[in-house]
Amino acid sequence: MLKYCESKPEVVVDRGFWYLWALQRLGLNYRHETFGERNAVEGFFSRFKERMKRFWNRFPFRSSFDSVQSWLESFMAFYNYWRC
Repeated sequence: MLKYCESKPEVVVDRGFWYLWALQRLGLNYRHETFGERNAVEGFFSRFKERMKRFWNRFPFRSSFDSVQSWLESFMAFYNYWRC
């Protein structure tokens, strides 16, 4: 993914020691933050992961890429509407 970025991103991490090693190895800048921006992002992803678990257990086994993409776009549209 990094080859598609115009510049290297700054990654916001918590206290997980494994992040620092991996980010240093990739040559990326990082910032330690316990709350703030990181908290909002993790809040979104925790809801997203919760929904994905339900989705994964109920979605048809042989779904096409288009149907999965359609579901994700619908989820994001609904989630953004619901938050506002």
